[in-house]
Amino acid sequence: RKLAQSDWYIKLLNEIDEVFTAHGSDKKIVFLIYFELAYLPIRERIKNEDRFVMMFAPYGRDFTKAYREWEEVPHAPAPLNQFKREYMHMGRYLYLLKQWQQIFKGDSFVFDYSLYDAVSHTEVTNVGFALIPYQDCMDLTVYGLNGRIECGQTNAMTPTSLILYSMADAMFYGEKDFAEIEEDYFTVSYGKEQKVLPFLKEMSVVLPTKYMLCKTKLLTEEDAARLQGGLDRVREFKKEFINYMPTEAVHRQNCRYFREYLELLEFVFLVMRDKALGCSEEQIEEYIEKYRHLVFRKEEIMPLYMSGRSWLGHISLSFRNKKQENEFTS
Repeated sequence: RKLAQSDWYIKLLNEIDEVFTAHGSDKKIVFLIYFELAYLPIRERIKNEDRFVMMFAPYGRDFTKAYREWEEVPHAPAPLNQFKREYMHMGRYLYLLKQWQQIFKGDSFVFDYSLYDAVSHTEVTNVGFALIPYQDCMDLTVYGLNGRIECGQTNAMTPTSLILYSMADAMFYGEKDFAEIEEDYFTVSYGKEQKVLPFLKEMSVVLPTKYMLCKTKLLTEEDAARLQGGLDRVREFKKEFINYMPTEAVHRQNCRYFREYLELLEFVFLVMRDKALGCSEEQIEEYIEKYRHLVFRKEEIMPLYMSGRSWLGHISLSFRNKKQENEFTS
């Protein structure tokens, strides 16, 4: 404990660089700004900046808000650089990133967690969430970052892969606004006559997302009436959608998967409505057991498109109205 963690880290990196240099290697080394290592080293500095790429990892931030919605919050290290869960605040992360950029001028990128976090799995339409990681990708250079790696399920494509598609478009092209990307994605995926996008937008508004993210604790009678309306709409759309048979094979396959998703969405609305009407905890646990079977049956049908673990873990927590950190114990 003669030095802070970041000092020991930089000492180690410099030693590795010396060995690489002695062997004539031109390989790059990525180093990490994460938890205790988010704080600046007190004494040590990277000697050969051309060797290193800095990876910024704002784990645990609020993913319901884009980078651009945060203001920097000055934040000094606790004793021995201790980093606590309550420090996972994007305003603090952006402040610490800027500090690092003052002492390291080399290449850098972000390792972010949009598809790992509960938001992307609890906002089960994903049209209400996709705008945020899209904006973050568009803003990378504003924060001095040259790229992004996304932590999370690559099979997070239920109901759609709009999130991945919009992030890729922002990073590789950055020329369309989000509304154009949405329209393009759904037309390419479901055909020109598709009604999937307006339906998902309608459902995104009706679902009690704040409750499902445990940001509120109570559902009201008004919520119950709205959820009943949503449940009726899902059932109505299921009947309509079964008759939609586009000519392109890829459109038909996507529609097939979307019909499977509609059964999941119907069940989510059913449980949320009954929660709002005051059903018992025992009934909720019975629902979760039924949901477990439903989810993994759907994953078997859509193995490359659906992460059963994510759908089960995060949605079950929202049924119980418990926070994400309880996922592994509950």
